[in-house]
Amino acid sequence: MWNAGVAIGTIAMAVATFISIYSSKKERDTQLNREMIDKIYNPLIKDLRKIKISIENFESPSHSPWNWENLKEERAILVYKLPREIFDNIENFTSKLRRYQNLCKQLEVKLIELVEREEKKRVCQLSTKRSWSVCFQGKVGGKFCEVTLFQLLFWNETFNQYIDRFIKENPNLPNRKVEGEFVVLNTSTKLNKGDFEEIDTSIKKAVNEDSELQQLLNKGKDVYQNAEIIEKKLGIITKNLSKKI
Repeated sequence: MWNAGVAIGTIAMAVATFISIYSSKKERDTQLNREMIDKIYNPLIKDLRKIKISIENFESPSHSPWNWENLKEERAILVYKLPREIFDNIENFTSKLRRYQNLCKQLEVKLIELVEREEKKRVCQLSTKRSWSVCFQGKVGGKFCEVTLFQLLFWNETFNQYIDRFIKENPNLPNRKVEGEFVVLNTSTKLNKGDFEEIDTSIKKAVNEDSELQQLLNKGKDVYQNAEIIEKKLGIITKNLSKKI
């Protein structure tokens, strides 16, 4: 009887130890997953979304911060827990992005001057200081929508094509009604759709005739697509980790 009691006590202690170890591991895994989401995945996804907006508007690199290098220094332990494939993808993306940003710095003024020149053919009363730009501002299906000439250039779309894509990307819109104005920012000037479309067409024609700006456009599209792929992968991983918390 005594031996049986000792055996039962030993088994109970072993089970309790196992449960304790398992619980501790589960808590550590949960904490790690939470840290990976909050300190690595979400910040990267947020940066990627800003970068995509910046690229399609040909904005200065300073408008699209990419903190991967800082994360590798400040969150090294967490960063090196990323899946190897994801880590390598982000490293390659970072190299592409930096090359694109350097090219953007070189050609930014040239592109802006080209766009300004074509804009001023329709809004010639404006000064030479670039504190303005022609765009559409309004609502599509009740949702705010701003369409810039830079976006139409990047996507190689007409205004109507851009609106159609906007509607497809927002399937829950209550309707397809387009309300708004073609405006010159920071001024009271308004344009009609025809003028806006003529400016758009002339900008695209001028860019197509400039090999350097064509290179900028093509590299921007490549980086944008790369950012979109990585964002989707990070989103899937984040969703799966969230289920484990």
